[in-house]
Amino acid sequence: MPQLQWNELELIEFLSVVPQTEDQVYHTFDLARDGLRMLLTLRQFESVLHLTISYADSKNDLLDLTAYIRGRVELHRHVATNVPFLRISGCLIVPNRFIHTEMGNPFDTQKFPFGVDIHLWVDPKIRCCLTQ
Repeated sequence: MPQLQWNELELIEFLSVVPQTEDQVYHTFDLARDGLRMLLTLRQFESVLHLTISYADSKNDLLDLTAYIRGRVELHRHVATNVPFLRISGCLIVPNRFIHTEMGNPFDTQKFPFGVDIHLWVDPKIRCCLTQ
């Protein structure tokens, strides 16, 4: 599987939090804003993202998704507002990171030609948008 294309320092600066790591295998960013909690885990050697958003005082997730990242993780700025957001491009959303054992190579764009971009904002509040 291709290695994730991203800049760790750029993410730390954007999210304003230092990730928990395990031998550089994964990076988990845990942040809270305006009553919401976001956990963003990136597995750089598998190019996998796991994102959960929940109310800070709840165990129930508002959003829980796993995706293979076939593009890049990059910081962008909204054209009209100049507000920074994270763009995670070319994502294939899957039920879990082990699904490739059943469905085949998730990076095969002939077999899986579709994908979405995930946009994340964290200031002043956490927001997530999926686009094609």
